[in-house]
Amino acid sequence: MKIAIVAPPWTTLPSEDHTGIEPTIFNLAEEYVKANQKVVLFAPHGSVSSAETICYPEIPSEFDIKADTIRFFLKDIFASYAYMKACSEGADIIHDFTLGGDYNVSIPVIHTVYGPPTEQTVKICLKACRYANNHLVAVSNRQRGEFSEISQELHFVDTIPKCVNTETIKWGADKEDYLLYFGSPEQKKDIELARRVAVKSKHRLVAVIHGSREQDYGSIKPRLQKDAVTTDIRLTEDLPRESRHNLYRKASAAIHISRWKEPFSMEILESLACGTPVIALRRSAAPEVIEEGKTGFLVETEKEILQAIEKLDSINPEDCRKAAEEKFSSKVISQKYLKLYRSFPQP
Repeated sequence: MKIAIVAPPWTTLPSEDHTGIEPTIFNLAEEYVKANQKVVLFAPHGSVSSAETICYPEIPSEFDIKADTIRFFLKDIFASYAYMKACSEGADIIHDFTLGGDYNVSIPVIHTVYGPPTEQTVKICLKACRYANNHLVAVSNRQRGEFSEISQELHFVDTIPKCVNTETIKWGADKEDYLLYFGSPEQKKDIELARRVAVKSKHRLVAVIHGSREQDYGSIKPRLQKDAVTTDIRLTEDLPRESRHNLYRKASAAIHISRWKEPFSMEILESLACGTPVIALRRSAAPEVIEEGKTGFLVETEKEILQAIEKLDSINPEDCRKAAEEKFSSKVISQKYLKLYRSFPQP
């Protein structure tokens, strides 16, 4: 089977310091090559992989890729090129992660939808569904349900989560006495909650804040560095992969308390892969990933977070790692996708 993978045009692959969809795209391509599949990967300028890699032209610096209109325009241009090239080179299936391109093609197209059901995303998905060869895949059942609630015309053929390459992630059972929190400067209520539970449970707090501006740090520091808690604040756009995994590996627990309805959290997967339990709010995809009392705890309130912290010693780090390997490793997820690919009639 010849598989064409279409990546978004923003982040060069491999992207070890990024926790978006890009690691999943790269890991799938690598696994397919290992499985002796023919793979062509369409990816941003400068990308490198074991698959045949066709890079998009470099995006001129004057383009504001944070502007939605620019992003949708560029995504359509690059995806349309990838579709045309894939068909001309005899691909049997296109696996698209952009939701862009020309949907009227003669071979099956799988669209992995990894974002929330915004008005624009729903509109694009509805357009894709009008073409017989286009098929939607969700990254969580919660996300799939939210899309379906908006429109019954959106038909997802499967739910397949993101993945981590557990073969390249070290795990550890020896933990230090700190809680690990990842957040952004905008999540002020979540940051304050992380500080409060650290204070009350008498743990050190390591807070990794995704931001790069000095004003970000200035707005966050007073919220964290008070009371009796010792807080280590890391302000960064993308924490290097090894540094990130080292923090996960040594933490007593990762606390995932974002109120944003994230379709699927890579932070939870990376924590489990490092052998570290996760305490998460019972929302988004967390209940589909965390096994209550075995790989972490699902909570609703501050009191429940504190109760979960008290029970952390009952969790075996090896169980966390095993869950990542058996359910969310790139090897396992790639086989799920290959099974889906083969379910469609080949041209």
